[in-house]
Amino acid sequence: MIKIKREAKIGLFAVVSLAALYFGYNFLRGKKLFSGQYIYYVVYDNIDGINKSTPIYYKGLKVGQVEELAFLPTELLLLCP
Repeated sequence: MIKIKREAKIGLFAVVSLAALYFGYNFLRGKKLFSGQYIYYVVYDNIDGINKSTPIYYKGLKVGQVEELAFLPTELLLLCP
């Protein structure tokens, strides 16, 4: 039978624990772990009620969530209709 040193067991446990923490945190945030992701940028005049992590629905199905909110630079505001 193979003997594994105590330090190796502790190291393996730490790596597995950190991986479980990372994937668990992203799972609770609603991110799909093993799927392709697309990023869309949208410009709105009024964003009342939209916050970070707000779900995005299309025809009643959740298709994503808001990752970030930011102001558009003044130079780009002149280009938007």
